[in-house]
Amino acid sequence: MARVIELRASNAHRWIACPGQPQAVAGIRDNAGEHADRGTAAHALLEVMLRLDIPTDEIDRYADKPLLKKIDNRPAGHIIVDEDMMNGVSHALDYVRGYLETNNDASFEIECALDATPFIGYECGGTADVMLVDLPREIVVVDYKNGVQHVDHADNAQLHIYALGALNKHSLDVAPETAVRMVIVQPNSRKRDGPVREVVYTYDDLMRFAKEAALAARKAHGKNPPRAAGDHCSFCRAAGHCRTYADRALQTASLEFSDLGDDMPVANPSDLKPADVAKVLASMTLLRQWLVAVENEAIARLVDKKKIPGFKLVASTPHRRWDDQDKVVSMVLKE
Repeated sequence: MARVIELRASNAHRWIACPGQPQAVAGIRDNAGEHADRGTAAHALLEVMLRLDIPTDEIDRYADKPLLKKIDNRPAGHIIVDEDMMNGVSHALDYVRGYLETNNDASFEIECALDATPFIGYECGGTADVMLVDLPREIVVVDYKNGVQHVDHADNAQLHIYALGALNKHSLDVAPETAVRMVIVQPNSRKRDGPVREVVYTYDDLMRFAKEAALAARKAHGKNPPRAAGDHCSFCRAAGHCRTYADRALQTASLEFSDLGDDMPVANPSDLKPADVAKVLASMTLLRQWLVAVENEAIARLVDKKKIPGFKLVASTPHRRWDDQDKVVSMVLKE
């Protein structure tokens, strides 16, 4: 059976840089963690506030309450709307409502399904958090990010796919001078450049991106599509068993697979020169990400009763809150 190739907007930065990524992750479970679930809850809060037209200063009516019972069939009642979540979502609410007040003719859509397939040549698209439409002048795509890992607003592939989908959806009203404003709202970013960041692209800019994305899509649907390792490998579901990623991680540390062994020499940190310390530190993030990916892959295999020589699953002290801890432990032991 042929693998289903998914070209999602949310993964566009991966499959454009690494056309082999969609085939590599096909069939691999996406084990979202609590941080991702908190992001889902924050998006739900944003949607409820906009759909019900609740004033921003009344957001605290949801304080200390669970907004979702389940996320992807997992219990989510332990995720509570707290002050950080309300403050973060308020930034997005203020931007959307401020834009609508300034641009009287503009309309907006929430959780807007956007299809970029006509531009990419293969099924491709995603769901934008908010889209503001003030045509023929401009379309605004707003994406709320709840995480702390900084997301660049400029040259953001996910937003570009949304933008192409927006142009497709409103093709009858789009003019050559129509611009697309891409907005990232990320209140928890570690970088201090403000919670709201935006950039404007012309129609011609988007067409140039469409050509690049279409080329990557063709490669992704080909036989043995090429893989390329890089920063886009972070959080890739295939990272734990991707040889390309492993090779890059080990090459960064000046190692080869054939050199691995118990007698592998390791330099004493106190003997390293300043330049060598700098090299090790530069490679540390990549190596850590790869090791975590391998560990997650090993856990997944052990849960599926596949053997890893010298390793096994053991009980540990839980660090998360679960609605029914006994059921969680039972599931892990049985599967």
